Amino acid sequence: MIKNISLSTSLSYKHNWDPIYSIEITKKLDLDYIQIFLGDNFFIDDQLGKNINHSYTNSLNFLLHAPTYLNRKALNPDLLHVVKSIKPQKSLVVFHHDYTAPIKDILDIVKTLNNHGITPLLENFYPLKCDILKCIEHYKEIILLFKRERLQLYPLLDIPRLFISWISSKIDPMYKTKELLTYIKFLNLPLYLHLIDTSDSDQNRSSWTSLGSGIIPYNELFDFIEELGLDIQIAVLEYEEEDHLNNSINYLNSL
Repeated sequence: MIKNISLSTSLSYKHNWDPIYSIEITKKLDLDYIQIFLGDNFFIDDQLGKNINHSYTNSLNFLLHAPTYLNRKALNPDLLHVVKSIKPQKSLVVFHHDYTAPIKDILDIVKTLNNHGITPLLENFYPLKCDILKCIEHYKEIILLFKRERLQLYPLLDIPRLFISWISSKIDPMYKTKELLTYIKFLNLPLYLHLIDTSDSDQNRSSWTSLGSGIIPYNELFDFIEELGLDIQIAVLEYEEEDHLNNSINYLNSL
């Protein structure tokens, strides 16, 4: 059901955000993908992209995460330069959803990104105290539009986001997550995931725990995904500590 498990360079946060540190862990665990966050260090040090390319192997693929929303800032020439300086097999770049951006603007932006060889993955993102229902509907409108226009943009669901306390106090997070998953299946789109688990709904980093051992109902969610027949392309473990990796990888491999 899950084709590729990925780690993230969030693992490098105690190591000066050196992406090579996370890449080496990925190789050690024999995983196929690494999500590389394009933080400020990439705009200061041109050598980082060269170091990443040097670490490239045929068995390791790069998924990039932009430091911006999918709005006009996504066309920043410096960002485009950094993306092009790294040589993944496919230029898949994660952008956060900006529910204030006009859909017509997003259409133009994605056309430009596609022309640069970039396929955006749109991550669901809910700014604190936003109108959560309007935000979700805006997200659904975008992925519907791009399906109709046959442009390269795909949904990436950060599963924990709807289970954060300020959101789950307003809506049923499981119901809305299943609604989004059903919509993605209805549009016959591939699915990309961001995953962590947590022991409390505030999701403070100190409460993070291995997948399947926290309060997020992953067993039910993955059963539902399997029932829908959704095609999970990549599942990214966005942990900042190595402690939870092995158990989380084993959990995903057991599905």
